[in-house]
Amino acid sequence: RVIRASHEALGGKVPIPLWQHHWPDPRYDVADSMRAVRRAQEEGFVAHVGVSNYSVEQLKRAREVIEKAGGSIS
Repeated sequence: RVIRASHEALGGKVPIPLWQHHWPDPRYDVADSMRAVRRAQEEGFVAHVGVSNYSVEQLKRAREVIEKAGGSIS
């Protein structure tokens, strides 16, 4: 929902070039959170995904989910 709302707020005509996730939410598994982001990529709302404040292990899990679908994460 948040990504779609951002996409619409930016005009909704082209994908968001880089969607940045700043903090992983400890209440949710990183892989589950990234699956939602991957769907947004697949649906054309987001071109690339960035993350910050992730541990090395969290980054590895996020990359597995996003790159499995051919997306990119940095």
